[in-house]
Amino acid sequence: MSDRRSTLGALLAGATLALALPGAAHAANVVTAPIVDRGLDMYVKTFATLPSPDGQMPRVIGMTTLGNRIFVTTEQGRIYEITGGNGSIVGDLGAGLTAFTGRHLDFDNIMHGGLRSLVFSPDFETDHTIYTSQVEERAADPQNHHYLSDPASPVSADSVVAAWVLGDDGIPVSYRELFRIGMPVYDHAIKEMVFGPDGMLYIAHGDASVQSAIAGGGMANDGLGKILRIDPHPSANLPYTIPPDNPFVNDPSLPDEVWSYGHRNPHTLSFTKEGELLVTEVGRDNIDEVNIVKKGGNYGWPNREGTFVHQPWGGIETGVSPLPDDDAQFGYRYPVAQVGHDGPSGAGFIGIGLTGGYPIENGSPADGEYFYAEFANTGQLYHSNLDAMRGAVTTGAPSGLTQASTSRARVFFDPGNGQPAVQKASLLDVINDSPWYWGPRADLRFGRGPQGEVYMTTKTTDRVFLLESTVPGGPGGFTGHTRTRVEAETGTLSGGAKIDREHSGFSGGGFVSWMTAAGSAIDGLKINRESAGTTSMTIGYAAGPGGPSSRTIGVYVNGQRAAQARLEPTGDWKSYTVGKVDVPLEAGANSIGLRVTGADTGWINTDFIEVTNQDPAPTPTATPTPTVEPSPTPEPTATPEPTPEPTASPEPTATPTPDPTASPEPTATPSPTPAAKTSSYIARGTITIPQLTATRMPVSGTVSLTVSAAGDVTGSTLLNQTQARLTNGTVPVTATIAVVSSGPTTGTLASGALTLRQQLRVKVTSVKAFGAVPIASGNTCQTKQFISLPLDAASGFDPLVATPPAIGGSFPISDLNGCEPLGGIVPPAIASSGNTIALQLTRQP
Repeated sequence: MSDRRSTLGALLAGATLALALPGAAHAANVVTAPIVDRGLDMYVKTFATLPSPDGQMPRVIGMTTLGNRIFVTTEQGRIYEITGGNGSIVGDLGAGLTAFTGRHLDFDNIMHGGLRSLVFSPDFETDHTIYTSQVEERAADPQNHHYLSDPASPVSADSVVAAWVLGDDGIPVSYRELFRIGMPVYDHAIKEMVFGPDGMLYIAHGDASVQSAIAGGGMANDGLGKILRIDPHPSANLPYTIPPDNPFVNDPSLPDEVWSYGHRNPHTLSFTKEGELLVTEVGRDNIDEVNIVKKGGNYGWPNREGTFVHQPWGGIETGVSPLPDDDAQFGYRYPVAQVGHDGPSGAGFIGIGLTGGYPIENGSPADGEYFYAEFANTGQLYHSNLDAMRGAVTTGAPSGLTQASTSRARVFFDPGNGQPAVQKASLLDVINDSPWYWGPRADLRFGRGPQGEVYMTTKTTDRVFLLESTVPGGPGGFTGHTRTRVEAETGTLSGGAKIDREHSGFSGGGFVSWMTAAGSAIDGLKINRESAGTTSMTIGYAAGPGGPSSRTIGVYVNGQRAAQARLEPTGDWKSYTVGKVDVPLEAGANSIGLRVTGADTGWINTDFIEVTNQDPAPTPTATPTPTVEPSPTPEPTATPEPTPEPTASPEPTATPTPDPTASPEPTATPSPTPAAKTSSYIARGTITIPQLTATRMPVSGTVSLTVSAAGDVTGSTLLNQTQARLTNGTVPVTATIAVVSSGPTTGTLASGALTLRQQLRVKVTSVKAFGAVPIASGNTCQTKQFISLPLDAASGFDPLVATPPAIGGSFPISDLNGCEPLGGIVPPAIASSGNTIALQLTRQP
């Protein structure tokens, strides 16, 4: 017995060490579809400055319009109207709430408290009514208030929807509470509201579950984790009216007010011109979602996270598993776009999340795209094509689900005054350059203006920014040239270079630092080219405080020094700069290195390299001015007065834009094999290992690859985790074992056959004993490789056909030894020839 106990004790002790040192885990992301670059440049400039008479940062949470007038609101309850580049305080709803009710806005959770949203009534000209969502102190006598739902043990704050009637002077003359929702914890409270084209009020509410456990909100018979829909006018029995066409009217399983459910933490709501309701949702550890909300839809939380099963334990990579084959029977709706979290395997709550986001449908350079962003820490700006989102398959069998691709926009800050725009790392890098930046987070939100243009606000500075490329006639938009970006931290480091993941604002979740002396290097960054030629390379984040007036670094292509890049410091490590240099590249694969030699100067920090896929387009030089005419500034203490301006945005004058559904055809010199240059595929399928160990733990999972008809294959393999209940004497242990790829899938596509090379590694992701769930350490299981696995179509296939056939093959796995965490409990794998891979190729435009 003592030997058995010591074995378990050593295992659990190792697990504790792994938890204390999360940085030792490998970086992971369960969403294998890459963030792509479709060549969109977004120009941003400062639009307005907000005053703060009490010296507190105006934590802007929302934006709304009334005709051509623009207002922003803060969590503290203040309302600003923006005119002539400045904001004027025209109301204080925090003070108004206390005056009418004696209660205060609640800030027990600074991230989710206070005023959350303000919208004007569609009939504001006649009823002078505004509606707000807020988190406020719980009433002394809840019996005197209407609760849509209330938990058995609520916290002392409620989510509230209220109506305010304004007098002719803009000051509230009455306050009417529509409903309250009680919360079990101070988290994921009420969010944004928006009136739909049907005149109904749509309201987003989070799941109010700080632990986000499998038993958390989303599907329960309450107001948590729901999109709600009401007519805000009173009825005979309620302070509002329940629309009779709501999907769960008279259904005892859900409140009558529910429009959709299974949401975790929905942020900005917005409607397209076609009437589709869009919402971005913050996931737990692994995936954030963009959803097109359908009437009565179940979006899966907490049983699903993105297109994965959500587990009640684990973190990045370990907290989800693939969908079961029979998943369609549950009726879930899945995202039209999803973004996975980059981070150490097993890490939890890393502070990454999406916010929307508005569709651009106004003839501007960004027309046809839906914009969203990582709002918390990095500020990366993403976009997806609207038509691709509409075409995504979000129900049915897991093998048929599809999502629109997520693209990263390149961000430029326009300083005005005729100065050239400066490329930035992200929207965070735009924010943190403003004079009053209260970091370190981005904490950004978006708002839509009267002409459909998009603005950016933030809780961390007193500035409001305009996304100029969303203004009709503005600069930027699609350049006609896609770009390939490679994260510096994916290279091979030497000479003291280190990966830094402790700072925000960088793509890929980190950058390479400590390149300070000769010998420091990043090597092995891979760039594929269709044809040979000189191209422009951008080196991102290569600046820092102090040091020489400029820095230089050697750029190596396929082992040979090809150029020297000049990098200008910014004087502040938070700020961003890029270096550009022309380098010769060969057709096919190129290995890029950045090295500090005696001819170069450091200190150098490097985030990524980016290469245009053909000759660069001219840089836009126009500096747009928003076409919104500001109205006269009202009295500084008044809430916005009624205005005869119509609430509908004026119809913009459309300007021709490139087709947003596909990247423009390159104009580079054709390859000698023109048929190959236009052929690329997404290959998705299954991999099955029927016998992993002598205890017969079968594993099945998915394969996702990007294949080019020129012969190159890149991709990744994701396999299901499998659990085994293991008993070593009298000590029961439940182990979760995964087979993961220890490198990219590579290979060739030629002569009607796909050949793969892949390495697999057995990994012990968790061990559960006596209710504890530590992460096992010492994942030293031996790596094995598929050697030229041929996947042949039954009748061969033409690389240019629209629908290639399914292809498949089998492979052996030899002994996988050295699994020290479970040594003596789980025997090593035995050789097996029954392992299979099956793929379906989908040709990309």
